[in-house]
Amino acid sequence: MNVHLVGGGGFDANHYLIESDREALLVDAGTGMATDATLDRIRAHLDDASTPRIYLTHWHHDHTGGAPRIARELEAEILMPEAEAIAVREGRSDLTLGDRFGTKQEAHSVTGVEPGDTVRVGSVTLEVLATPGHTAGHTSLWDDASGTLLAGDAVFTGGSFGRVDLPTGDGQAMLNTLERLADLPVEDLYPGHLDPVKGQGKKHVELALSNARGML
Repeated sequence: MNVHLVGGGGFDANHYLIESDREALLVDAGTGMATDATLDRIRAHLDDASTPRIYLTHWHHDHTGGAPRIARELEAEILMPEAEAIAVREGRSDLTLGDRFGTKQEAHSVTGVEPGDTVRVGSVTLEVLATPGHTAGHTSLWDDASGTLLAGDAVFTGGSFGRVDLPTGDGQAMLNTLERLADLPVEDLYPGHLDPVKGQGKKHVELALSNARGML
């Protein structure tokens, strides 16, 4: 499995392109403010890969805003947690918080997934983990074979974690999520913001849990 950072920074969440056996999955899609650059980076990596899919970890606009255009340009299917899929299906800027970015969430069809489902990318099987706290329906993707966690806004490198003061955020849920993630043998951590880390990702999760216990 190859993981490429193809966008992020500023208002945008990180978005990662996963490749395995000529299949590809884009995890999160940014606000849409820099989609031209994102598409260029994706196409540079795809080569003969099959049509990619898009996975959105949760409904916030810095993860979902760019997804409809990327999906159209690449003829890609959008996957996201069913509990929050209404935000993109119906273009609900009040739910994505697109209004706070001074823009609207474009509506687009979405395939809903549930915690415990798996998403296949070539020979890689990613498990959908329920990781509430930042939002009630937040999810992360976990590859047990390699110890790879695509965390969205559940946990970041350096011991930080997603804010819990936005609608449907919950401090106790975040603590519970971090406790579960700290039990995983995380090697490579790909967070929704800040830098990814390859190797010893578990230490970053444990530090985030320790910090959260003192703050939440």
